Amino acid sequence: AMAASHTSALERLLLRGGKSGVGAGSASMAGGDRRLADMAVGLQKLAVDVISGKEPMTESLEHVLQAIREDMEGVTKKGNFDHAEDQGEVDRARDAILSCNVDKGKILMYTNLTENAEKEHGTCRTEEGELIMKKKETCSHVAEIAEYTKVPDCPNNLVELQDWIHWAEKLNETLSPPSEECIETDEALVEQVAACNKSQALFESTFCGYHQTVEFTCEVYHECRKLAIADRDDVHAAVKIAEAGRKAEFKAASDILCLLKVFEAEPVHQPEKLDECQGVKYDTSSLDIDYHEIPDAIDCSFPESIAGKPCEIEWLTKHYKEKDWYEMAPTVEC
Repeated sequence: AMAASHTSALERLLLRGGKSGVGAGSASMAGGDRRLADMAVGLQKLAVDVISGKEPMTESLEHVLQAIREDMEGVTKKGNFDHAEDQGEVDRARDAILSCNVDKGKILMYTNLTENAEKEHGTCRTEEGELIMKKKETCSHVAEIAEYTKVPDCPNNLVELQDWIHWAEKLNETLSPPSEECIETDEALVEQVAACNKSQALFESTFCGYHQTVEFTCEVYHECRKLAIADRDDVHAAVKIAEAGRKAEFKAASDILCLLKVFEAEPVHQPEKLDECQGVKYDTSSLDIDYHEIPDAIDCSFPESIAGKPCEIEWLTKHYKEKDWYEMAPTVEC
């Protein structure tokens, strides 16, 4: 009769544990907590029977209970391992969003290059305007001297010839310095205009390259961020399901481990141990997942100082026509 009773107890435990059997490894996440809960119910019934003397504690039963203990300890260990894995997935989902961030240093470098190119072009045009003013002063002075100096009549004799030569020498002395300065200024102005046109082309090409770089970089950033956020939402949804199942398995496994202590206690203490397992609330905070908020998006817009597209009307007005130097030293075609 005792052998039949013992066999009945083992069969109940095996059935409560599911088809995988006791000691065959922790239950799967899907339905694993339910099978463990069923096993806890079976153990509780077995504990009552053992306490009441309906079920004997045999060596075979002790082996089965030891196998159950090892299995439940495996469940808790695996739960901790899976928790760490899932937390890692959540962390990686957040980091994937952050990895989309634009290298602000790269954009700042292009910004500085563009702003410096504009400053150099503006300085060049300012100097060009100064040379234009200087040319007007020096060359107009020559024209005024030539205009207001009375040219003597052609000499008819030697005396008049000597007077004419004397006038020409004085006039030459007067005209030579301004005339040379005018020529030098004009030559300098030609070189300055060429340099400024080159500086203008460099500024425009730098601005265009900057604009294309930032525009492309920001498009890639926004697309990357959108996909990473969608992946993050999928990861969070899956992990939340696994987290809930893991906590349920932990509670069920803890119930079973608590009940196993009933069988390990002295018979006189077994009823007390069984009572201790009733309505226990287990702390599962160690299995909590830290779900991160979506990281703030970075500002990937163009700085106000260099916004707009090169050579458009508004751009030309802002970067050329509104400048102090433009009236005196206008730009060539953009």
